[in-house]
Amino acid sequence: MVGSGNFQEPIRFFGKGILLTSRCGPESTKIGDVRIQDGEDSTTIPKGFYVQPEEQIVPVMSFGVQNPLIVGNIISGNMTYDNSGAIYAQNGTVIRSSIISDNTCYCSDADGITILGSCLVIDNVISGNKSIQCDSPWAWGGGI
Repeated sequence: MVGSGNFQEPIRFFGKGILLTSRCGPESTKIGDVRIQDGEDSTTIPKGFYVQPEEQIVPVMSFGVQNPLIVGNIISGNMTYDNSGAIYAQNGTVIRSSIISDNTCYCSDADGITILGSCLVIDNVISGNKSIQCDSPWAWGGGI
């Protein structure tokens, strides 16, 4: 359980099934980037955070894993230059009940949200995400 505040340290689960949740919800608990990449499964759950790194990196990356849950978060106002503006997910990631809005990916062949493979995106509000191409003929879209 994480109390209110702004915590910019990178979060990584290192293969462990952990429910990491905010005590007061995303409106009062801001975190930096979240990496789910070491064999985590559906018992790995970041829940109830405002995810907005201070650096221009992808806020949430979930890859090489089995069905982690990303639940009840706000991922908004991020600007990146690689992979995705908000979430880069693959291999069964479940993104549920989150607000994913106003994220931008610049000069990359990526989207606001990049989904590779079989993932579930359920009951989210997704709006205002965009991809801006710099001298590239490719435009993959701004939503998903």
